[in-house]
Amino acid sequence: MILIIGAGTYYYSLFLTHPPGTGPVQISMSEAKISTDTNEIWIIGLGDSVTAGFGASAGKSYWDLLVNNAQEEDLSLGGKCLKRIYPNLISTNLSKSGSTSLQHERQQIPRLPRDAQRKAIIVITTGGNDLIHSYGKEPPKEGAMYGATLDQAKPWIQNFGVRLDKMVREINTHFPKGAEIYMATIYDPSDGTGVMRHTGLPEWLDGVKILAEYNKLILNLNKNHPNVRVVEMHQAFLGHGLHARHWWEPYYDPADPFCWLASNIEDPNDRGYDAIQRLMWNAIATRIVRSP
Repeated sequence: MILIIGAGTYYYSLFLTHPPGTGPVQISMSEAKISTDTNEIWIIGLGDSVTAGFGASAGKSYWDLLVNNAQEEDLSLGGKCLKRIYPNLISTNLSKSGSTSLQHERQQIPRLPRDAQRKAIIVITTGGNDLIHSYGKEPPKEGAMYGATLDQAKPWIQNFGVRLDKMVREINTHFPKGAEIYMATIYDPSDGTGVMRHTGLPEWLDGVKILAEYNKLILNLNKNHPNVRVVEMHQAFLGHGLHARHWWEPYYDPADPFCWLASNIEDPNDRGYDAIQRLMWNAIATRIVRSP
């Protein structure tokens, strides 16, 4: 009986619980000097629930922390936020939870302000809902391809690449003085395994392959658009998904063996948002803030 209870407890702790851990994630943040530029800089958020901050505690979304974390008690942030760097910062978040890349192109890009005077910083998370919707409840289709085979998804993948290119080109027309675009890759809740057991989602063998193709398009976007900076969210989150406690998996992180995803599996928890904010900050600080 003791052995059975012990084995059951061990199984439960490894496969059925996903503790988030405590404290800030161990991603160091770049230093940046306060800008002497007195012009107003416009930071704009586009995309899905990750940029919208779905499920984050008050003030803990990556957007909130990136724009202004002056009240944040986490000393490791050290006031590293854009409002401190750019005192005249203007912020607008157009992202929407549950939205797909098709909606980002058709609904959010047209809502972008046009400004001939200001430079812009654009942060984007897109494509994740294209993959996970509609959770295997309906036959896969473009924008809701969960359960698709790689062959079935190939035209949708190609369309995603065309869509990204059109979005960037359109953003550039809205800000002739310059727009630096920071686009995140898409994280993998399965930690690269493709195994989504105990989530209630059906098996999807080609999911990791399709995700890799989506991320490849994001990673290569700056070949034609030098103002696009890729933020490697996918790589950073490996080992912090559903298999975070599995010491035998290749991406196991013994320094932080905890899950950065919320209970719904598709959105970050507070520590996940902390990680994204740090990744975004580092990308922006080394490119925009230090530029002449």
